[in-house]
Amino acid sequence: MGPRILTLYLVVLYTSTRSQAGRICLASGYPGLDPTGRSSSAPALQAGLDDCAQGGQLVLDRPGTFLAGGLVAHGSIDIVIPRGVRLLASHKRSDYGPTQPDWYLIALRNCTGCSLRGGGTLDGDARAWDKVRAPGRRALVDWADPSCPVPSECRPRLLGVLDSRQVSVRGLALRDPVYWALHVRHSVHVALDGLDIHSEWGVANADGVDVDGSWDVDVRGCTVLTADDAVCLKACTPGRPTRRVSVTNCTLRSRSAAVKVGSETRADISDVTFGDLTVWA
Repeated sequence: MGPRILTLYLVVLYTSTRSQAGRICLASGYPGLDPTGRSSSAPALQAGLDDCAQGGQLVLDRPGTFLAGGLVAHGSIDIVIPRGVRLLASHKRSDYGPTQPDWYLIALRNCTGCSLRGGGTLDGDARAWDKVRAPGRRALVDWADPSCPVPSECRPRLLGVLDSRQVSVRGLALRDPVYWALHVRHSVHVALDGLDIHSEWGVANADGVDVDGSWDVDVRGCTVLTADDAVCLKACTPGRPTRRVSVTNCTLRSRSAAVKVGSETRADISDVTFGDLTVWA
């Protein structure tokens, strides 16, 4: 009797996991999705991300503006954000995780084979953070949170690829981040292709692409126009080197550095290739 029960359990577990493969989740089918951007769509979107995590596809099939914060994709999901869809980052602290390393509009975390694609927009809504906005002067609101090592940089990032492998991000527009636009951290085999990243010229620390403690990262065909570093290679964690990074066929412009190697370096950075870059002064 014992072995039969064990066999039945394994079959049910396998069937439950496989049942998501090939499934298409339409965001419009989840209660609470608000295309006006006036109320948070995060619970509806997170439900879709969870339902289709194991090899399914979440399609944001309704045009509009969707307010959210702290979204987490995992497993092996394919996320499609078409043109006409705008994910708008919340500026409420309560919409994000417990500490600053968890603060993203959307993070691909612990993924294997995840993808995020389409012609839609991730919008950081930097203007909502203005404390002072005047000619020649710009100051932003920062959250007073003990998890921030630098109090003047206590704001959420836009998109994260975290502790993942075999991830692709393609064709999206990233607009007006209030901190880093795209953070690749502790990940392997990541492709960033055809992204269009713009930050407001007066926003401090609004980096474009930050590759941090990651291997085999390919950045190609991107346009990155940012107030801070356009492409920055880091190794923030001891023992987590950055290796085999390629940045090619991109257009870059920055008030700081179009390309920076070695910021926040606590491990090696090696095997880096830059080619066919257009850098605007």
